[in-house]
Amino acid sequence: MLRTFTPSLFFGITAPIFAFGNAGAQNISSFFASFYNTQELYNQNSKLLSQVEELTYENQKISTELSDIKALFEGEVPMEEAGILAGVYARPPLSPYDSLLVLLPEGVSVEKEKLVLGPGGIPVGVVAENATSFATIILFSAPLKETQGWITEEKIPVTVTGEGGGMVSLRIPDEVSIKEGDMLYLGGPGALPAGSVVLITENLFENVSKVSVRLLVNPFSISWVRIDTL
Repeated sequence: MLRTFTPSLFFGITAPIFAFGNAGAQNISSFFASFYNTQELYNQNSKLLSQVEELTYENQKISTELSDIKALFEGEVPMEEAGILAGVYARPPLSPYDSLLVLLPEGVSVEKEKLVLGPGGIPVGVVAENATSFATIILFSAPLKETQGWITEEKIPVTVTGEGGGMVSLRIPDEVSIKEGDMLYLGGPGALPAGSVVLITENLFENVSKVSVRLLVNPFSISWVRIDTL
């Protein structure tokens, strides 16, 4: 009735209420917008921090490789010990999986089955064939490739079989004590660490366990190798 007979009085009374309601709605909307913006900013910061960590790791790896190369060319590493330094021309997936194509220094040749070492002196494979200019390296992880090595600090002799994708496997009797994280060693100038145990699968019918090992050098990112000349 108040609105019917005295409309101006009605709107005069209710105007502050409507204004308060509109202001409240705007404040609530601003609050949720602020919350959304804060969450979005947090997500962006988390993503940036993750990217920074990845770039830091890549920079450290590149720095280590450059230090090794610098030491080689400045004579800090004897050439007969260092072997032939070769840049990786093609690696997976551009080369067949678990193989590398490397560019040799001018006038240099390599022999079949010579040991190939990656950054840090870690064994990665062998030369496939006698070659000059370019050489194919068969990685230890090449499917069905067999290599002799040792497992755990006790250096238990094992036969290592390539599984592809930078992985190898071996079989050991159940009575042998082994755990995830144990090291695999391959031959070089002594027994050199080459991989780490990531999975142990027991076979109750044969009393042996299959041990899966991830090699330390990633075949998808390796950029140079040293080929043994001894």
